[in-house]
Amino acid sequence: MRKLVLLLTGIIYSFALVVINNPNDTIRVYISKDSVNRVVLPSKILDVAYSKEKGATIKVVGNQAFIKIVPIKEEKFEKLSGNANPNAVKPVGEPKLIYKGKPFEAYFITQSKTYSFVFIPRSIRPQTIIINDFKQDTKKILRWETEDNYIDTLAKINKSILNGLSPFGYKVISVNRVVYKDKIFTTKLKNIYKGVLYKAYLFDVYNNSNKPYRLNPKFLYNLSPKIPKAITIFYNNKINYLLPYSKAQVVIITDGSK
Repeated sequence: MRKLVLLLTGIIYSFALVVINNPNDTIRVYISKDSVNRVVLPSKILDVAYSKEKGATIKVVGNQAFIKIVPIKEEKFEKLSGNANPNAVKPVGEPKLIYKGKPFEAYFITQSKTYSFVFIPRSIRPQTIIINDFKQDTKKILRWETEDNYIDTLAKINKSILNGLSPFGYKVISVNRVVYKDKIFTTKLKNIYKGVLYKAYLFDVYNNSNKPYRLNPKFLYNLSPKIPKAITIFYNNKINYLLPYSKAQVVIITDGSK
């Protein structure tokens, strides 16, 4: 049996994940109109074209783009009574930031392809949109999986997944299925990530009780379809407990064979 690697951290990221495989046409997606959204492409973004007059900003970092709707400041005014100037007014109350946000187009240019998007702002959670390209060369994925030592490779797979990304070239399969439930815990398999040497599983574990718990590694071990190479628990607090009515995330990595 391979050594089990158990990592604990207090950081957890909240996002809604949208996975799109091998798009050929314009990609229409909903984004949050009052939070920062993220698009992750298979390769480095060289340039982006969009109309700033639509009220959005896009910042590119590597193969990621961060999208934010620019709010409009709305103020109310009333006329000043008794003022010699008939146009004299004074503000009433505090100004409000209004996130209107209309659908807008954006084009992301990479070395191999230009991706066309229509972003539709809505009152929803911030979105992470991952674009898969399964044409990625298997040799390149294998090189990424072997360029570091064993522990560092498992760590960077975990880091990618918990940051809402796909490990380099991995195929992402969205599952969203409850795989275990009792009076205390509900466990949902969120996504499966398929590489060449490795496969990873992302679970959400919910505490349905009013007591804090530490997740039992034996319970997590049983979630794995085969002997795990690593089990990583991500709590949403610094004391590393699954608090009452809260959620932890678990990443299980196995070998990539079927």
